Amino acid sequence: MKTYVQILLLFLATSLTTQGQAKPILFDELGKSNCETMALSIDYMEIQAAEHPDSRFVIVIQGNKDAIYSNLEYAEMVETSGTLRGFSTRLKIGHAPLGDEINMQFWRIPPGATDPDFKDTAWDLTIPRHAKAAWVSSGDYDDQDICPAVDKLEILRKLLVANPSSHTNVVLRGLTDKSYKNKRTAIIKKLLNKYGIPTNRIRFYRVPRSARNNGNWEPPEEYWFVP
Repeated sequence: MKTYVQILLLFLATSLTTQGQAKPILFDELGKSNCETMALSIDYMEIQAAEHPDSRFVIVIQGNKDAIYSNLEYAEMVETSGTLRGFSTRLKIGHAPLGDEINMQFWRIPPGATDPDFKDTAWDLTIPRHAKAAWVSSGDYDDQDICPAVDKLEILRKLLVANPSSHTNVVLRGLTDKSYKNKRTAIIKKLLNKYGIPTNRIRFYRVPRSARNNGNWEPPEEYWFVP
């Protein structure tokens, strides 16, 4: 009888502990989104971070198996925003296995709670060598007025690391001889020192501004990923 009572008391104590245990809180979820929607979700995450200074945050991103660049852009967008807004030390980006579409879950982790249950996976960033070159960035001229800030050259770095035989083409427009030389030197230094991209992975192309661009603005510099 004594043993039965002890087991019953242990069961009740365990149940009460489990019921009172903090759990992760899903406070936002979205799929493929435009800049305005992403900005709103990141703003809401910042509000959550301010209101709950003792909480951590986990963003679980399920990538699209057919959209490698978009997967990286979404992840980099969230991570860069966390850094710029001052809560990167409480932010973790989780990579769920690739699927048929992009999905993002925003979780708040109160003190004592564990991370949400998901399989953190290293995304396969391998791109076939026969694939076409892909534009990645316009450098300092990337339009970030509406979209949350994102370091697109970091995306370029990750693609180059995952594809050892690839390189980047850097297109520079409308520069004098001296300006081109100075710009080229500055870009080589930035790509090497900040992103670890060696000179032998960089190709430069100097082109004039197009006389037949129908009034469309052409960025002075472009970075392309070449498989």
